[in-house]
Amino acid sequence: MARSLIYYLLSGVGGRIITLLAIPVLIKYLGIEAFGLIGFYLLLTSSAQLAEMGIGTSIARRISQLREKNASASVIRKLSLNIGIRYFTVVITLALILFGPAQPWLVAHIEAKELTTATISTAITLMGIAVSSHLIINYLINLLIGLEKHTDVSVIRFVQSGLLQLVSAGIIMLAPGVTNYFIVQVIGLSALALSTMTIVLVRFRNLPAGDASVEETATLGHQTTMGIAVITILGFFFSQIDRITLSGSVPLDEFGYYSLAFSVVNAVNVMISPIFSILLPVYSRLAYGNNQQRLWDVYRRTYIIMQALLIPAVSVLVFMGTESLWVWTGDPELSAICTPLMQLLAIGILSQGLSNSSWLIQLGLGKLNAEIFIHVLLVIFTPIFMVIALGKYGLVGAALSIAGAHTSHLVISMLYVNTRHFQRTPFFNFRVSAFWLLSLPVAAGSYLIPANDNRILQGSIIVALYAIPAAIGLGCAVYQLRKATATA
Repeated sequence: MARSLIYYLLSGVGGRIITLLAIPVLIKYLGIEAFGLIGFYLLLTSSAQLAEMGIGTSIARRISQLREKNASASVIRKLSLNIGIRYFTVVITLALILFGPAQPWLVAHIEAKELTTATISTAITLMGIAVSSHLIINYLINLLIGLEKHTDVSVIRFVQSGLLQLVSAGIIMLAPGVTNYFIVQVIGLSALALSTMTIVLVRFRNLPAGDASVEETATLGHQTTMGIAVITILGFFFSQIDRITLSGSVPLDEFGYYSLAFSVVNAVNVMISPIFSILLPVYSRLAYGNNQQRLWDVYRRTYIIMQALLIPAVSVLVFMGTESLWVWTGDPELSAICTPLMQLLAIGILSQGLSNSSWLIQLGLGKLNAEIFIHVLLVIFTPIFMVIALGKYGLVGAALSIAGAHTSHLVISMLYVNTRHFQRTPFFNFRVSAFWLLSLPVAAGSYLIPANDNRILQGSIIVALYAIPAAIGLGCAVYQLRKATATA
């Protein structure tokens, strides 16, 4: 499992670095308005979670349970095929909607100053195909997560999130035009979907036969699946409400600034998603075996792992945000606009990552009522505070609302899990941890080392300040992950 984490991080970090390097190229050759359209495509891709309805997470969880019981391989294959047929039907329907009825509304919804209506219309058509391919790939990835084929998943995600962006940027340099970006996305994602399907077929053909006498059905648990679906819908609105609100409330160039800040902060997800992918099968198996003590140990270690991985990265975004953006983009004005947004969103993603442990334990146990209730409260109150803050503080207000919402989710969910599921002290997660010391080198460096006009030298300083605490954090995370999976 520790090796799987390394593979995930290498592919994830590599993919994010490529993406971050590609963004300034896209802005340079396409302009901030066209990049805003790409930001709209990313929003549309995230919105597709509503069509997915948490099916991918549900099937990864169920496959882990079936493997824990040594169920027959034919049962696992039948489950994957039955759910896959329904899932692909939803994907095709979504694509047809984007091609047809929804397209005029989407075109009218986008406020563009330079892009023509024809260009936007063509881009949305291509977005429909690209989003459908993303959904197919994500379903297939969840099958591989259930089988714990983490190396396959890390390679596929690298191509999906990194390599494809590199190719897109290269094509744009040769033939500028936002339509060309989406053409490359469609071709690349379609090819990746076919390749991933081939890998899945090979892995399923090589499954151990299992025990045919084990009585397990090729179905998902309806109550848990419905709970995951509800949380998926609520979670979408919770995590995307800022961009949903801004996409219709501010000009496309301002939406582009926010999308840029969001893209930088979202890179931290390379440290969150691997832990979820690796530990979801572990939590599912332990919960199915009803071993509370072992669950507690994995839960406690998950929180420690997330601290060790996230604190150094978030420290760079908070304490050296302006310098990092300037090194990355070379645009001082752009850096000044995006830095406060990035700092607030970084606090939000730290809270989101730390709440991963409470979400995993509830998902593994299949007890989701509390998480649903928390999400309902956040979905109701976050937009209210956001509208007020947006009117008073602009884009900073939107970022502040999201940071507050994620922090509230962290506190409430962990207090509930600690006291209800484990009857432990409610505040054990929030005690002062030595891992917060990992932020000191970056914080001290940001105040003691003066900024300079050489981007290469400034970038080297930032990397040097980040490297040591990041290496220490990664070592601690790998150690804790080994302990957690050994316990499982």
